[in-house]
Amino acid sequence: MLAIDVILQQVCCHGHGRHNRGRYYQGHYEHHGHHGHHRHHRRPHHWIPPPNIDIYSPKGIEVSIPRWNGTSQYFAFEMFINNPDGGTPDVAHNTTELVYGKFIVRDTEVIIRQGDALNVTTYMGFTDGGVLKNTYSFHVFTRTTTTAATTTSTSSSTDWNRDQVIGGDYSDEDFDCVIDPTTNLCAYGSLIDERSGSRPQKLCVAEPRTNLLILDGVEDAYDPTVDWIGNVGAVLKQLPKLGKVAESGLVSAGRHGKVVVFQMDTLLTKLLVLYHAQEAGIKCVSDYDDVKIVGH
Repeated sequence: MLAIDVILQQVCCHGHGRHNRGRYYQGHYEHHGHHGHHRHHRRPHHWIPPPNIDIYSPKGIEVSIPRWNGTSQYFAFEMFINNPDGGTPDVAHNTTELVYGKFIVRDTEVIIRQGDALNVTTYMGFTDGGVLKNTYSFHVFTRTTTTAATTTSTSSSTDWNRDQVIGGDYSDEDFDCVIDPTTNLCAYGSLIDERSGSRPQKLCVAEPRTNLLILDGVEDAYDPTVDWIGNVGAVLKQLPKLGKVAESGLVSAGRHGKVVVFQMDTLLTKLLVLYHAQEAGIKCVSDYDDVKIVGH
């Protein structure tokens, strides 16, 4: 089987700091000019390791990243294929579920070929409402992986040629990595949960995610004269933190059986609405992707 390698450059993220160039190979991050010497430094509080991106042949992709600390609530990414300036991503997923300390999302249908140019923006949201956003740009190339005659390798390796701009007091650093025997990749989750390197990962195929949400318990659900966008906006504006979101991020709303389905402009906005609604105990707002709507 062909493993997919990528050359990846991080092109932007929040914060300011020193540039850090290095090479990432099968979970090991090597700094040029520092081979064999480990210097450990305190990471900035919002620094997170880059995601593992596995591209499968003939189709499919998996993106995983560790939950950096107990305040990390969700992970999302948007991918543009040969279309860096596109308005709508070709692949977009999000998750709030953890698999042994990692957020993992998989798309089994996307087709990525050798030479494709990918732009990937990742988001990690935290309980205080903060969001860490990173954008990566890279090209894909293939390399044949040599394995024992009785086994077939399905893991991929990733070469990094990275400019990382981060905040806080920072200098070049190496960090230790425990190789996960089930994936042959760095078990970053061991930094958060020591069990991640010793237990097999149970991966599930993720369903495509939408920007849709559900508003339940609405009066006059069958009244065709109701302004549903205004109705949903009024509910969202009950939460101070969602006032601006209700004005700028609400795209559409309409009746669907006994509930109202409404759409936010981005996955990130949707996740913000879900988080703040849950935090405030508003049970009438739920994720369209997780609820089976019955009745029309």
